[in-house]
Amino acid sequence: MIYFLGLISTVLLLSIAVIHLYWAFGGSWAIDSVFPTKENDPPHSSIKPPFYLTIFVAIILLGMGLCFAQNWCFFIGDFSDEKLRYVLGVIGAIFLIRAIGEFKYVGLFKSVQSTKFAEKDTKFYSPLCLFLAFSSFVLMVF
Repeated sequence: MIYFLGLISTVLLLSIAVIHLYWAFGGSWAIDSVFPTKENDPPHSSIKPPFYLTIFVAIILLGMGLCFAQNWCFFIGDFSDEKLRYVLGVIGAIFLIRAIGEFKYVGLFKSVQSTKFAEKDTKFYSPLCLFLAFSSFVLMVF
């Protein structure tokens, strides 16, 4: 069970990192629903975050994925269990905070509900963040 939780989390985070790399190098698939918008505003399909920022996010996601991978396959030789538990706790806290959101545009308790981003956030992004937080905390304990 724990093995599969780590494996699924690793695959998810590495896949999301690859999507960010795709966006960094000019890809446009699904980019129209990844930015929060105000109600009655068109989606921000013309917004293109800076290359370095998108690469930075991809690297962070890759690092998180590698921490999950370390938990189930032990490929980094000198990374102690204590350090890994601490890092997994921080990752879990980050995803839990993201899932809760800022109460207006992002998260489970957002007030803006009718935008394309809000729909995707409710169906996919926030539940994914909750799953990754849960997974992180479970792997931290076991």
